[in-house]
Amino acid sequence: ENYGSLSGSFSAESDSPGDAGVSSFVLRQIGMPFDGGWRADNALGMINLGAPELARTSPRIGLPTPAMRGVSTQWSQGGQARGQSGDGLGLQAAWGEAGRYSGFPVSRFDVAQGRYGLLGLSAQRAQTDGQWQWAAAAAQAQGTPDLLGTGATVNAQGLYTALRREWTQDRNATLQANVLANRSSTAGLSSATPSASGVWVDGAFTQGAHHYSGGVFRLDPALSWLDTPMPADLSGLHLRHTWRTRQWQTEAGLELLDSVSGATPRGYFAN
Repeated sequence: ENYGSLSGSFSAESDSPGDAGVSSFVLRQIGMPFDGGWRADNALGMINLGAPELARTSPRIGLPTPAMRGVSTQWSQGGQARGQSGDGLGLQAAWGEAGRYSGFPVSRFDVAQGRYGLLGLSAQRAQTDGQWQWAAAAAQAQGTPDLLGTGATVNAQGLYTALRREWTQDRNATLQANVLANRSSTAGLSSATPSASGVWVDGAFTQGAHHYSGGVFRLDPALSWLDTPMPADLSGLHLRHTWRTRQWQTEAGLELLDSVSGATPRGYFAN
């Protein structure tokens, strides 16, 4: 009750007798209460960089969360701490060394050169028929390895912001706008510094047993979040429908796609 939830994991491997090493470890503390309605979540070890909560709500586009060996902390107050409607604030920070998981069946974390850092801020404001939510995050990758395995290193800076409106009086409608901007340079390959941005808007509502969602998006060529590629050179819209009863469930989706640069033809995806 006074310390929240505490957990940890540890794995080790030995390549040969007498040669044992730590593969990965993580310590987590979730929901530690403080005065003023604040709660803290902390993690240490092999973790992910993290992202604002609003960056994980889109059914189509989300921010990558690179793996790292480091520390993260998140402080939430009011409605954000409880995961409910109502006024609240949130603060987020993370820092660590870049790395990748490898090995089977025991996963090993290989620390690489380079570092990640992230700072985030979020807030929500209650309304009579729902609430407003806002979030922003600034992140940086410094000297991380190129994902193509060329031996080059990447320096990148990213900025993400989102605004969300929820109509929760009837608990049936949401609308969210997202904007991302990223700039990166790859040392050893090119002196050019490509900048790319992305915009996507998603909405959803529920009516009885039917749930409808959809959105529009425009994603520049070479779009990435820090050093991790994202869906890029795309514009279009997506529509989804779900019907659910106690015995039956159906889902259907349609996506219309076009290339921002014109390098690929138009297309569609349906399921």
